[in-house]
Amino acid sequence: SDLSPKLGKTFQDSTMFRGLLRLLARSNCVGQDLHGNQYFLNHGKRFVQYKDGIIDSNTVPVQWHSWLNQRRDDPPTIEELQKHQLEKVELKKRVQELQKIDDDEVKVMKENKKALEPLPDIEEWTPK
Repeated sequence: SDLSPKLGKTFQDSTMFRGLLRLLARSNCVGQDLHGNQYFLNHGKRFVQYKDGIIDSNTVPVQWHSWLNQRRDDPPTIEELQKHQLEKVELKKRVQELQKIDDDEVKVMKENKKALEPLPDIEEWTPK
């Protein structure tokens, strides 16, 4: 139903929406990512249907991005995506550990300013 004559056709009545529905109906869903986005193949064309219809390319994992751009033949598996997610968590944890070590070393160096100061010039001693 049309909410306002000023608005014209609603999105649901638009040609674009009907075309999208036809495309999805004829397409083969090849997988889903951890965000809930679904990926389709239709006559060699690859595309994504974003979760809840909200277009956010930041939610497309690098593995699916590679598949969409035909840089890989097979779509990624859920196991592959989960493994990559765990690797990202472990990497972030390791970076935090290294940052703490670095911060601790800087703190020690600042506390011991003499270690940072150059040694005074020493003159050669000559007996008299």
